[in-house]
Amino acid sequence: MQNSTYYHQVLEAKLVTWSGRALSVASEFIDNRHLSESTATSVEARKQDCELKAFTRLAPQLQKQYPQTPLCIAGDGLTACGPVLPICQENHWHFVLTFKQGRLPAVWEEFQTLLAACPEQRHVVSPQDGLTREYRWINGISYEDEQPRPHTFNALQCRVRHGDAGKLFAWITDWRITPQNVDLIAQQGGRNRWTIENAGFNTQKNGGYELTHVYGQDEDLLHSFYLLLQIAHLIAQWVEQGSLLRRVARQYGQSLIGLYGSVRNRVRRLLECLRFYRLPAEAFEKAHLQIRLDSS
Repeated sequence: MQNSTYYHQVLEAKLVTWSGRALSVASEFIDNRHLSESTATSVEARKQDCELKAFTRLAPQLQKQYPQTPLCIAGDGLTACGPVLPICQENHWHFVLTFKQGRLPAVWEEFQTLLAACPEQRHVVSPQDGLTREYRWINGISYEDEQPRPHTFNALQCRVRHGDAGKLFAWITDWRITPQNVDLIAQQGGRNRWTIENAGFNTQKNGGYELTHVYGQDEDLLHSFYLLLQIAHLIAQWVEQGSLLRRVARQYGQSLIGLYGSVRNRVRRLLECLRFYRLPAEAFEKAHLQIRLDSS
C-alpha cells in the first residue's frame, strides 16, 4: 500500500514577543512557478531559491503594512546571503541571521581566523541553570555577493556548555557588538527565533490546530485553510495573554492553569461557548475595537 504526502510551502513572518508568543503578521506562499526542474539540480536548491524569492515578495508587504515599525529580521541560515542583506538595508531593518559554515564558507573561514587573532573579544555568561555561554565576536567583516555587491556586517558565535556537553551557535548582524549587548543580541535576536518553531508551527501542528491535516489538494483551499488557521492561533494567543481569563481565574482563587488547564482545554472551552452561548444583539452592533499590548 502506497501512501501519498501532500504539502505546500509558505514563508511566514511572525512577530516574536518577549512573553514567548509568535504572532503571524504576513504570509507568502511558495508555488515554484518561477522555477522548473531544469533550472535547479536538486530539491534543496529549488527550496532555497524559492524561499529567497518569496522573501523579496514578502518584504514589500511588511514595509507597506508596518512602515513605522522598527523591525529586526531573525532568519535561519538560508537568509544569510546577498539577496536578503540589501533588502534589510533598503528598508532600514536590523537583522540577526543564523551563520553557518556551509552557507558562507569563505566568510566563515575569515571569521574563525580573525577570532584567533582577537582573543580579547570574549564575554562569558554563567546563568543559574548550570549553562555557560561563551561569546566571541568580530565587527566589520566584508562580504561580496554574486551580483557582485559589497556588504559589511558583524559576526558572533556562542558556545553553550553544560558540564562536558557543548553546542556552537553563530549569527551575523548589523548591530555593532560589544560586551554589553552581545548576550542580548544572541538570546533575544538569534536564539529567540526558535519561538517561531516552538510557540508557532509546533503548536499549530500538535496543539489542536491540525496544521498538517489534509483537507484537500486544491491550492486555493490549502491557502485559505492556512490563513484562517493563522487568524485562529493569533486570537487564541491574545486571549491567553489577555487580562480577561486571568481576572476570572482570580475570582475563583485559582491560577489560569488551575482553572482552565492546558492551552488546548482553553481553546476547546472557547469553542463550546461559541457553539452554545447565544450572543446578544448588541454584540453585533457597530463598535470601535482596540487591542492593546502591554509592554510593561
